[in-house]
Amino acid sequence: MVRFYYTGSDYLEINTKSPIIRDEVHNQVNFIPYSTKNNIIKLGFTKRVDFEIDFEDETSFNSFMSILDNIDKISLDSSKFYYAVYDGASFRRTGWTGIFSPTTFSFILQGLQYSLAERNITADNFLPNTGNYEAEAEFTMTMTTGDTYFTISDGIRILTYSGSLFAGDVLVINNWNAYLNGNEVTKNLSGEFPLIPANQNNFKFTITGTGALNVSVKYRDTWR
Repeated sequence: MVRFYYTGSDYLEINTKSPIIRDEVHNQVNFIPYSTKNNIIKLGFTKRVDFEIDFEDETSFNSFMSILDNIDKISLDSSKFYYAVYDGASFRRTGWTGIFSPTTFSFILQGLQYSLAERNITADNFLPNTGNYEAEAEFTMTMTTGDTYFTISDGIRILTYSGSLFAGDVLVINNWNAYLNGNEVTKNLSGEFPLIPANQNNFKFTITGTGALNVSVKYRDTWR
C-alpha cells in the first residue's frame, strides 16, 4: 500500500503495482543568505517513479484525481516519505472496461527520505538519527540571559549568530534563515549549517551563548 499525502497529514492509501523507479543524479546548492559562501549538499538522486493503479470503480478513480495536483509527499512503507511532485504529462488512462485497469501516474521524488515521525528534543539530550544520512534540524533558542552571539557546532561545522540577544528573546534558525521574535535576521548568520550524523543515538551539539536546555531541536531521521 502506498500513501499519497495531499494536505499535511491527510492521505489516500492505495494498493498499487510494484512501482518502477528511475534515478537521476543531482546536487542541491544551499547557501546562507547575505553570504558569499555556498554549501553544496549532495542529495543523492531524484527519483522518477511510476505507479500503476487498478481502480475498483469510477468513484475511486475520481477521488484520487481530486487530490492528484495537491500531492506533495509519498510514503512507500508507512514509516518514511519522499517529497513528491506529480509529473502532469505522464498520466495515462487505458480506458474503461468495467474498471480502470491499469492507470499510470508518474511522480518526481526528492533524493532523500524522511521519517514520518518528527523529533523535537532539547539539545541537552541525545539526538538520535536512525537513518543512513545526516539530518538537518530547526533550532529554537529561548534566551534566559543576554548575549551578543550564539553558536551551534556538530564537531565539524559551526554556525554563528552575531547580534544582540536579550532574556526572553526567541531565535529560530531553519533552512539557512534566522528569525528573532518573528523578524528575519538572517544577515546575522555566518559559518556552516550543523548536521545530525547518521546511524547513531548518542550525539549532542556543542552550544555557546545559552544553555543547551534552552535550545529545542526539531528534525526527522533521514535516509539516502
